[in-house]
Parts: sequence; C-alpha cells; structure tokens
Amino acid sequence: MSHDPLAGLDEEGGKESARAGIPEAQETAAGEGVTMELPDALTIAEVGDFHARLLGGLADEGQVRIDGSAVEVVDGAGVQLLAALVKELVGKSCVVSWSGISESLERAIATMGLAGMLQIENAAKVD
Repeated sequence: MSHDPLAGLDEEGGKESARAGIPEAQETAAGEGVTMELPDALTIAEVGDFHARLLGGLADEGQVRIDGSAVEVVDGAGVQLLAALVKELVGKSCVVSWSGISESLERAIATMGLAGMLQIENAAKVD
C-alpha cells in the first residue's frame, strides 16, 4: 500500500481551514516540547484541515506528546494521518509519546495494525 494520505497538500499546509474547533498544538513548559490534542472526530472530513495545523505547529519540536483522549469518531483516513505524522516526526528525530488515548482511537489503530508504529503501548487509556 503506497498511497500517501497527505499527498496533494502544499508546503504551506494545504487549504485554509474554515472549520473552527480543530485544536492546534499547545506548547508545554520549556524543554518539554509540545502537546497535540486530537479533536473528537478524526475522519476523512477533518484530516485535511487538521494536517495543515499539525505541520504549522510541530515542524521543529524535539518532543511531541499526542493526546488522543477526546477522540470519539475515527476512520482509516484519521489513523493514516496519525501514521504519516508519527513517521515524519520520527524521521526528524523527534520523540513521540502519548498522554492519553480513547478506546475508539485505540481500537481503530489496532484494527489497522499500526499500534507499534504509532507507539501507543504506553498511552494512558480513557473510556
């Protein structure tokens, strides 16, 4: 499978987001990198806008913490976006960790067989 879910988005982060409510990465205390809070819906309808925000907020950070505890609805495109993001961050020598993961997100990641690649083994589980 060689389809790149991020292909087609330009270097400036893709199309302008007209959707409010898609959170941006939040800086944490000095030296601790950033925490990226995932939205409650991470589906094909949201990935383009969310990808643009991710690239802008995470490009040069050394440590990225992903909080997936709010995700209620996720599909294959959402999981592919996360996989591409983690792959890009690891390629830039960033440290990726999870501060929380919802049952829905964990199940979707496991169904696609990407738990190891996404490094969710130590994520705090939420119901």
